[in-house]
Amino acid sequence: MPFDGKDAQGCFVGFVEVGRLAVVAGITLHMGRFCNLGASQRWSHLDTKDTIMLSSIEYTCGNDHGLFNGIPLGSLRISFGAMANKVDIDMFCDVLVRYYCNRSL
Repeated sequence: MPFDGKDAQGCFVGFVEVGRLAVVAGITLHMGRFCNLGASQRWSHLDTKDTIMLSSIEYTCGNDHGLFNGIPLGSLRISFGAMANKVDIDMFCDVLVRYYCNRSL
């Protein structure tokens, strides 16, 4: 299941940040850039000028840049396989709530 996260203020959170928190919590997530520039441009709603500029300043696959001007440049993906159980799902949800939900709501 691919997704991007937002914080309590509604701003996107970079996939690198969420991925690192997941590692600390013992959760395995797949994360990364949209390496296909055409797909990246389409799904991120970037114009051609921004796409060319990102390529020229090393916003490329395998780096730690998860956002550009608040726009996600990649995504996270979590997989629930045959061995996953409710505890696994709850653990992942707890990380999201702990770090990204506004508790005053």
